[in-house]
Amino acid sequence: MVTDTIWYESPLFGVLIGAVIGFFTSFFAKILWNWYSRPIIELHGIRVYGITDIQGEEHKEIELEGEEHKEIFYSNRLIVINRGKSPAEDCKAYLLTEMGEKFTLKVAWVFPTNRESYTTTLNVNDEEFIDLCAMNYSGSKRLLSTERGYVIDSSHGYLPPGTFSGTVRITSKNTQAITREVQIYNQFGEFKDDHYRFVDFIVREEHKTNWLKSRLPISLRNLRPFK
Repeated sequence: MVTDTIWYESPLFGVLIGAVIGFFTSFFAKILWNWYSRPIIELHGIRVYGITDIQGEEHKEIELEGEEHKEIFYSNRLIVINRGKSPAEDCKAYLLTEMGEKFTLKVAWVFPTNRESYTTTLNVNDEEFIDLCAMNYSGSKRLLSTERGYVIDSSHGYLPPGTFSGTVRITSKNTQAITREVQIYNQFGEFKDDHYRFVDFIVREEHKTNWLKSRLPISLRNLRPFK
């Protein structure tokens, strides 16, 4: 006697259900693994270095203690760290600011010899530096970095007087971009613990929300609460 098989008792149905469960398990496991192992870029602080590698004919030698020396500028460098578990690739750094009009500038990663490299890879827990701006000892000359480092020529030069703010933005091919607002002062002595520092981060309440959001999986970042 032939009996009809209920559809959910069919072996084919069990195979289909197993395949679907396996697909979604693999899919969500991949999302969780990508979230766990993703790069996390952080701006960790500001460090000051005395430098003389200013490009351009206007960076002339000055007399110091009876000898000719290249004029020293104090570069305020941003410390960038990857706190994630995989390298952040093709990282670029920009400064978005307003000085009469809005404009965006690429700023320079600090490399030992090659200042023509506009991108870098941030390895896990390694520190890299961004040259943001520099000022000479007397405070009379203030430079903004370019993607080629500090340059004084017909198209680049000294910053105008006054304090101004901007936004540093770091992008990467394989992780979320980060932004931090900065304040650039027009004189030394703004910070008691570091006389030659004249750049500071602007801390706002929404930065705490952005910090938490950057640690969520991409699929969860844009969720909205129920009303």
